[in-house]
Amino acid sequence: MKKIIIAASLLGLSGGAYATSARLEALGSSVTDNYFINDNRSIFLNAAYVNDYADSMNMEWGTAGTLVAGTANTRLTVSAAPKAQAGFLRKSGKYVYGVNLGNESNTGVLLRMAAEGTAGELLQADNVVDVFIGSDTGSMKWGWNLLYTNSKLENSGTPTNDKEEKNMATRLGMIMGDTEAFANVSLGGESKTKATNPTEFDGSLGLHLGGAYNMGANKLVASYKSLKWDQKSNAFTSNLAVAGKYSEIVVGYGNTKDLGNGATLFTNARYQITKVDVATTNAASMTHTVLPLAVGFEAKANDWLTWRGSVSHNLTGSVKQKNIMGGGGSQNVTAQFAGALAAAFNTDTTVVTADVEKTATIANNTAVAAGASLMFGKLTVDGMVGSTVTGTKVGVLTLSNLLTRVAMTYWF
Repeated sequence: MKKIIIAASLLGLSGGAYATSARLEALGSSVTDNYFINDNRSIFLNAAYVNDYADSMNMEWGTAGTLVAGTANTRLTVSAAPKAQAGFLRKSGKYVYGVNLGNESNTGVLLRMAAEGTAGELLQADNVVDVFIGSDTGSMKWGWNLLYTNSKLENSGTPTNDKEEKNMATRLGMIMGDTEAFANVSLGGESKTKATNPTEFDGSLGLHLGGAYNMGANKLVASYKSLKWDQKSNAFTSNLAVAGKYSEIVVGYGNTKDLGNGATLFTNARYQITKVDVATTNAASMTHTVLPLAVGFEAKANDWLTWRGSVSHNLTGSVKQKNIMGGGGSQNVTAQFAGALAAAFNTDTTVVTADVEKTATIANNTAVAAGASLMFGKLTVDGMVGSTVTGTKVGVLTLSNLLTRVAMTYWF
């Protein structure tokens, strides 16, 4: 009877959704670039993983993608504000094909906010469509993906406020024995308004290159990401035209240990350096350095229930910034971009004097997460085990918040 009540409660409160973002977050892993834990989210880093998740469909509940409105915290995809998405992968002969809808890029959102003077001034890369195809030749698995977006917002009453955006990218991946490699290429993206002093974002060729080497239960990873753009922003009195550059280097190690009886221990750490440079009158820059350690545990309680949890902690971390103040008057970066950087990298937007450089250690960010999966034959429901604040008590588990960021997957 208890099992029926618990299962009904979990399903009823989940909203009937699925996405393995819930599993990854519960294990302390990054959802955007999942380097260490094999999961169907891996196809967005290395497209060759489509071969491992053929004949499945998934749905992740969340809010509709935000084209224009909202602050950095609501426009970036975070645990508290997931974006809805869904997709399927199907095997036909020796090939696997599939489509995914709604997988938005936090990096794309972040960089487009560099030109915005006010929230919603530019359309985001929304209505995302991802098409996949891949195959397993026996000696090698390969995969290819094409991403495309195209949105318009036309206001016939005030045509000078019309907005439009488009974006295209492709992913190539391969897995050969113990070696993995991927090349994800942004073919260009743009977003602009048609105001008298237009706001424009024009992204050029972007690259995300990397690979991994598996040594039994151990995995070594490395990657490099580089994106450049040009922009005009009416947040500046001169509608200043500037250039920007985003780069990221990751080197990491992960271990997946089978403990037997359906239990697995995941341990991983990565050294990551992220740099953002904007060539305004007072050149603005940010360097974010971090070394996070995550330890996750997953155990099958019985045939229908799996529990998981994790603890993550930055062993070291710092943010070095110059002229990230968020003010058009001094022609540094827009307030929107400063807010987005603060939300994504814990930067300090109080630096208001030109040519001032500031370095700060990242504050304590030890985080504990938990999650669960309910298995009903070919159907699995994932979710984070949520907690809330009750009075002066923090971390209280309540029935009304038992599963959050819930997702569903079905195997054909």
